[in-house]
Amino acid sequence: LHWAVTQFTPASMEVSPKNVWERVYNLFAIFISLVLFPTFLTSITNSVTALGQQNADYSEAKRKLTRYLQENRISLKLSSRIQSVAFAQYDSLRNAERVHEPDVQLLKLLPRSLKEQMHAEVYQPLIIRHPFLEVLACWHERILTKICHTAMSQESLKSGDELFAHGREAEKVHFVLSGNLLYFEGSSPSPQNREDVHAGCWVCDQVLWIQWVHRGLMTAVQPCELANLDGGSFRKLVAKYPRMRSLCSRFAKRYVAAIKENEFEGCCNDLGCSVEALQNLSREASGMCLTRGPSDLSRQSQTST
Repeated sequence: LHWAVTQFTPASMEVSPKNVWERVYNLFAIFISLVLFPTFLTSITNSVTALGQQNADYSEAKRKLTRYLQENRISLKLSSRIQSVAFAQYDSLRNAERVHEPDVQLLKLLPRSLKEQMHAEVYQPLIIRHPFLEVLACWHERILTKICHTAMSQESLKSGDELFAHGREAEKVHFVLSGNLLYFEGSSPSPQNREDVHAGCWVCDQVLWIQWVHRGLMTAVQPCELANLDGGSFRKLVAKYPRMRSLCSRFAKRYVAAIKENEFEGCCNDLGCSVEALQNLSREASGMCLTRGPSDLSRQSQTST
């Protein structure tokens, strides 16, 4: 071991080659060391440099924050709160970074069948939180797998990022996986019209059934991860299957009627109907459709709902 270490460093020892074969082996080890040791040393140097730069940037940001608080004579109590929240948000931002599918080049080499299975495992547990999509999964799980494969995507938001704004045309249903967002109803954000949206919620499911324009502003209050369902892709896929199209049509009629009723009462926004209302609408729509379908599917859907 001592002799092997000396081949990678300028050190020496009393052991030396005694014949031609030992000398050849020694030369071979030296040449190998000329390649491996600099590579190993360079990787360590780069890692240490990157870590040092990251810590230096963090230290500089902390120094500027402290200087700002001192120069503006912020009270000690408030300064402590500001610093603790800022540092916590910074740590949360660093830990919240996730790798999305477009960032992984090797996933592009997978066959379609394998991608469909992967997308189903990634997205299906998330979207079946919506009562109607849960019914759709019971009615035809294969269609839901295709929806996960063709209509779903991931999105990350940093603290303060805007998800959508008032007056813009909506295109996707947003399922919140982690983090918290704030929704301000109306064209002028106001604390009186503020709603908290947390992990497990979804917004803008109207785009699955009608053309929808955002009725408010939504921003992230901390790093968030979202799964998005594209409304246009959903409608195109469902339209290919008559039975599914019939189910969706029946639900859409009831959903639009509920939206118009909410609008008449002055409570129509991007958050959509309540979960209880969606469950009732899904039960009514699937019950009417399932009575025309096979008996086994009828029992399965009635059990789900």
